[in-house]
Amino acid sequence: MNPFVLASLFVIFGVIVETLCAGKGPSGVMKKLQQPRWAFPMPVWYAVGFFYYMMCFAVVYRMTASGRTEAVGLTLIAALMAANAGWNLIFFSATFIAMEFLVLRAIYHARGRADKRSVVC
Repeated sequence: MNPFVLASLFVIFGVIVETLCAGKGPSGVMKKLQQPRWAFPMPVWYAVGFFYYMMCFAVVYRMTASGRTEAVGLTLIAALMAANAGWNLIFFSATFIAMEFLVLRAIYHARGRADKRSVVC
């Protein structure tokens, strides 16, 4: 397959999945949060998102154009985009407090296993 077409399909599919996982009105969710004064404004986050997708495109394009297409590299890019979509699903669309609690609890326990001294419980 043409490297440009494959890289474009990767990015387009990633944008669609991540947008669907973000749900309706992610900007509204962000506006409801109390953010510190040094936080990036929304236009900067849009630029960060654009840069993220351009980097994903560039990596897939370079891998396929060089002729050294390895399934591991493409799988890692797909996993990166899937992890971002999963985070969007948790952060923007989690309507149940229990789901958010379970995610935070899992992070808390994972941190505790990594560093026993920093966790009280």
